[in-house]
Amino acid sequence: MITNENNATEEKIVLITGASSGIGKATALLLAKKALTLFWAHGAQSN
Repeated sequence: MITNENNATEEKIVLITGASSGIGKATALLLAKKALTLFWAHGAQSN
């Protein structure tokens, strides 16, 4: 939860794709520290 300028709490929900590595993973970890609700996805690599 985040408190806005009116001291009301707001829930922020974030969808991150590519969260298993690289920038997506770094973004997910950063936003998790801010206590946001996260949904993430990653695709399996195919050969």
